[in-house]
Amino acid sequence: MSESTEKKRTSLALTYLVLINLLLSIAASSAAISVYDRYFAVKVVSLDLKGYIGRLRDDYGSNKITQEQFKQRLDHLENLVGRLPENYVVLTSDVVVRNAQKIQP
Repeated sequence: MSESTEKKRTSLALTYLVLINLLLSIAASSAAISVYDRYFAVKVVSLDLKGYIGRLRDDYGSNKITQEQFKQRLDHLENLVGRLPENYVVLTSDVVVRNAQKIQP
């Protein structure tokens, strides 16, 4: 083989090596960011607790729901908040100005 062919092969092998390294780095970075976002990053969500309790009270006061339904809906709200992952912070919507996901019970 000639010297120029050998240089081309070496250059091509080096190019493939850099490309594979780049792709593996992108894949590893993407996986690390996804895992961090899913399990460790703190997420703020809001809950209109005051409005929800007010609607429940109004429905109960106007006999649209029974006392048992009232209790079931409160239990549903408690279960909804309790099922959120530990990295979620729940604030009432009274203190959230914007940019927080809202939970609808």
